[in-house]
Amino acid sequence: FRLWINSEDWDPRVPKSPYYYYKDKGWISMPDFLGTDKYTYEEAREVIHGLPEINTQSKFLSWLRSSERDPRMPASPALTYKDKGWISWPDFLRGEEKKKFYTYEEAREVMRGLPEINTYNKFLLWINSEDWDPRVPKNPYQCYKDKGWISFSAFLRGEEKIKIDFYTYKEAREVMHGLPEITTEDKFRLWINSEDWDPRVPKGPYYYYKDKGWISWPDFLGKEKKR
Repeated sequence: FRLWINSEDWDPRVPKSPYYYYKDKGWISMPDFLGTDKYTYEEAREVIHGLPEINTQSKFLSWLRSSERDPRMPASPALTYKDKGWISWPDFLRGEEKKKFYTYEEAREVMRGLPEINTYNKFLLWINSEDWDPRVPKNPYQCYKDKGWISFSAFLRGEEKIKIDFYTYKEAREVMHGLPEITTEDKFRLWINSEDWDPRVPKGPYYYYKDKGWISWPDFLGKEKKR
């Protein structure tokens, strides 16, 4: 509307500020004025079902940012249609009822059938890929709490959680001093998530060694600041 009123096509009999001019003269809203009131849930769902290529939430968001967007479609349908018919994204986009998750034992069996997904980071990549099985929850540690959950090692590889005897602070400090390439906290975080990580060095040393010798990151890594 703002582009139109500043173009050569503008009809000067239409006020540039209709919300001011028509206040107390029938004004309701810009969507009402422009004829772009939002769809009801059923109408919006029907529109989206007519666009089978929009079958995921990410594709829906991309469509909203494109020139093909229908202005009557709300940007946040889950919020707009809350208590007005909303069920789930699968239902809204594809007419599928929300699927039930596998039991812990079933999900664990599925993951063991995918030996290439053997770390938490690979699991995160998988659940955000097209290969993801939506009956495996994205947050299994919450979904299966008190329902069989042990650890990601047990879930992905069938390995029971093993108690690790961490180094003493002095021992861990010596290990880190023997790795001169790890000079900062950021590089330490990269190391603990790599295959080179020594699991006897805790991932949160400042917590684990609190009251057990911890001084500072420079002291722990052997990179004391020069005065």
